[in-house]
Amino acid sequence: MIWLGQNLATILVALIVLAVVMLLIRSLVRGRKAGRPACGGCSGCSGSCGGCPYSGSCCRK
Repeated sequence: MIWLGQNLATILVALIVLAVVMLLIRSLVRGRKAGRPACGGCSGCSGSCGGCPYSGSCCRK
């Protein structure tokens, strides 16, 4: 119990960070299923989609 009390702040911060990461992953997965690109779409590559590493998945025409 002493160890838990001494590390409670670290454990809480780790749980909060883990929750944020899980929410981000869930958002990316839901967006992908809905057809939204994870990179922000063609607006992120300023019209030069040929040089964008995500051009195959973002810039469908």
